[in-house]
Order: sequence, then C-alpha cells, then structure tokens
Amino acid sequence: MTIAAPLGTIVILTMALVAAPADGTGAREWRGQCEYADRFAPLLEQGDHSFALCDSVAIDPGGDRDTFDFRRDSWGSMIRFEGALAGDRMAVSHIRLRANEPRPATGTCEIFHRGEALSTIACVATARGQTYVANFVPRR
Repeated sequence: MTIAAPLGTIVILTMALVAAPADGTGAREWRGQCEYADRFAPLLEQGDHSFALCDSVAIDPGGDRDTFDFRRDSWGSMIRFEGALAGDRMAVSHIRLRANEPRPATGTCEIFHRGEALSTIACVATARGQTYVANFVPRR
C-alpha cells in the first residue's frame, strides 16, 4: 500500500475525464482509485494519519454543504469531506467517516487538471487531532 502526498506535493498525472452527471443536480461521479506515494508510508506508523481507500469519488455541489465523497464499491462511502466549494477548491468544514455523524474539520479539497482532462482529486483535512487524506486518480 502506498500513501498520499499533501496537496502541495501531488504529482499531476495526465488522465482522461470520465464523468457523468450522477442525479441531474450537478453532482458528478468518477471511477478510478485512491493512490498514494510510497514515500509517505512512515505517516501510517505515526498513527495520526488516515488514508482513504476508494474506487470512485462523487462531488455534489449542493445542499447545506458541498461534498467530496470517496467510496468503495463493496463498502459505500468511506470518507466524506464537506464544506464550501468555489471553483475547483473546497474549504473543508466537516468530515464524515463511513455512516458516522459529521465532525468539525479544517482542510482543503482540490480538483486538478492537466489541460482539459481531470488528473487528480485530493483532500486533506484534520479533525480531532487526526489527519485524513484522499488522493483519487480517475481511470484512463
């Protein structure tokens, strides 16, 4: 298993955009997987970092809060970052793990592009002394 880079160190890969409206409300969903760089493996040993496992991400810019929901086919929602989306960046105000209640958090989610193609969707947020990271790369 490899570990995610903080937003500032993510290497943007060239990928094709694979998105379709999820429900007609502006929500979008992409298929791919969460990928992380091996050099961040020592963060797991510290015990204060959690890295999302996912095979899709849904972004829903609506409701009380905008959401970046990192999901597994077999488990459903793994981690959901909630906040205020402006363009390709969201200021995280809450985080929700699986089906638990949201907890206050601070951090950022960002959508990265290479040209017109989506390359990475990454989130880093801290809640209750724990740092949560999701680094999604869409299928080519």
